[in-house]
Amino acid sequence: MPRYNDDILNYYNNDTHVGFFDKNDKNIGTGLVGSPSCGDVMKLQIKVKKDKKNNIEKIVDAKILVFGCGSAKASSSYVAEQLIGKTIEEAMHIKNTDIAQRLGLPKIKLHCSVLAEEAIKKAIENYVSKKDCKSLDKKNINNKKKNEKKNHHNEINGENFNILISDEAIDFINKTLSKMNKKIKGIRLCLEEGHCGLMYKVRYVEEKDDVDDYFCIKKDKLNLYLNKNEMQILNGTKIEYKEENLKRGLIFINPKETGRCNCGLNFFLNKKKKPVKKQFKMNKNKENKKDKKAKKIEK
Repeated sequence: MPRYNDDILNYYNNDTHVGFFDKNDKNIGTGLVGSPSCGDVMKLQIKVKKDKKNNIEKIVDAKILVFGCGSAKASSSYVAEQLIGKTIEEAMHIKNTDIAQRLGLPKIKLHCSVLAEEAIKKAIENYVSKKDCKSLDKKNINNKKKNEKKNHHNEINGENFNILISDEAIDFINKTLSKMNKKIKGIRLCLEEGHCGLMYKVRYVEEKDDVDDYFCIKKDKLNLYLNKNEMQILNGTKIEYKEENLKRGLIFINPKETGRCNCGLNFFLNKKKKPVKKQFKMNKNKENKKDKKAKKIEK
């Protein structure tokens, strides 16, 4: 058994820094090193604050929890004491050799000083990672705002316009166009008259086609052309790909639709009364007129 000197015993008996901080606190860095199987586990936490006068971050407090021998407890206690008042850069310069030499650790216990140095690095890494995540979040938010400004809505005639196309729909369109022998530069989404309403139609656009009167939306190497006269109706439409039973293809979700016919292919924009109800009312009116005439004849 190694003999502990007075310095080791003093730091071992010093419980000033024993305890813990909230690990989720943004100003706290946590370092956990060692393993129970090896005999020593060391948890070191640092609390960092920014000095407003010098604009420098300093470690203002440190806490330790140790499971292990007296040398491990003494090493961590010494390190916690040394960290207070130091900057992050200064703390990184504390080496295991300095710890071992100051405490006079026996050779068989040098690994305790190594654990203490690793705990410092882990605690600092944890603190810095929280700062990086916070700065990354801010960058992501700013980037999102910039992208939203860039890709927000395409403005035509002072009106905001937007069409959403899912990635599956884009893949389906690109695969379909790749199988064609003609030189295709995009697709054209248009509206056509159906039996009882309007229908969505997708037509391919060749290189030779004149599309000067069309508005073009570019997304992932796909050119989508729209008739400017139909853009008000198509504004806000979502284009998605769907597979159901043996059918597969594009579906259109337009918030401006007020209903669809029984076949599901035609849609209309204004609510229409069912012709059956009209016919029923007309027949009812005729029956009332016949009843009135019959009553007059009876009289």
